[in-house]
Amino acid sequence: PGYTTQIGEDLGLIENDQQSLNPNELFAELKLRALSDSRVEVAFSKQGMDAMQVSFRRKGESAWSLAGTYTSSPGVHNIPPTVPGDPETREYRGILIKKNEPIGNMSPSYNIVTTP
Repeated sequence: PGYTTQIGEDLGLIENDQQSLNPNELFAELKLRALSDSRVEVAFSKQGMDAMQVSFRRKGESAWSLAGTYTSSPGVHNIPPTVPGDPETREYRGILIKKNEPIGNMSPSYNIVTTP
């Protein structure tokens, strides 16, 4: 008694109407933090989506590479630097993922210098 569709949505028992979702209003945002050993922590909000797909590139590179598709925040991107033991400048960006497909707008690019 007293059960409504809104209660079901709030409890996660049923999904709300996906037609009301406007992808143009979704903007991915990242927060970066340099960790030891050239690792980078990537924090984000999924905004009700399934995951965040994060790309990166090193200073001087033109092509973006996949850092990872993270289903929980924060994710850690763990890749060795080009020159072992040296810090390097990297650029990161992300896009939200729903049912394995990108949705919404790509985040701005965020720069970080790694810590060896």
